Amino acid sequence: MELKFINWCNNNSIIVKNGPTISYTFLNIERKYKVDFMINDLLIEIKDNHIWYKNDIKSGKHKAKINAVKETIKNGNYKEYYLITPDVWINTLKTIKTNLNKI
Repeated sequence: MELKFINWCNNNSIIVKNGPTISYTFLNIERKYKVDFMINDLLIEIKDNHIWYKNDIKSGKHKAKINAVKETIKNGNYKEYYLITPDVWINTLKTIKTNLNKI
């Protein structure tokens, strides 16, 4: 799905970069979350329906990552975070493109 996203960006003349690394704590351990992509000040994570993603949701690890991202956005470092999964693929890409057109 990441390659599909990169191709979509290329086809729409959107410059996409590697996303930042955000620190978060899970089970009292400091960890690093590498966000997949960044377009301007928009953070984009691509997730397919793999078992390790489902396990992260069950364990609470995913929520810890999202909370760290929200805090980073709240601090003014970035504008928005998009989690793109197969079921929201089309609508999220439309939203991203709309937000980029406002810039």
